[in-house]
Amino acid sequence: MVLSVYAAHIVAMALITAVTGHSFGPAQSVGTLAAFTVGLTAAAVVWSRFAPRGPLEWVLGRATLLTVRTGRRVSAGWSRPSRP
Repeated sequence: MVLSVYAAHIVAMALITAVTGHSFGPAQSVGTLAAFTVGLTAAAVVWSRFAPRGPLEWVLGRATLLTVRTGRRVSAGWSRPSRP
């Protein structure tokens, strides 16, 4: 769930900035760090009780599965023909 938690952190910071006007600089207070850590950890634990993957991990997993099933593999500007 690392990707989902990281994305949630960015979204939370953007929402707080939009609502309160608080600017997140390079250094934040220990309270802010603790609030983000506890809040996102709690959300991740609750989510993991109901689903084995985070939402963004699920989307990327499905996209990867679809790519593998169709046999299309493209990397760094070159492609390999799919096998019959």
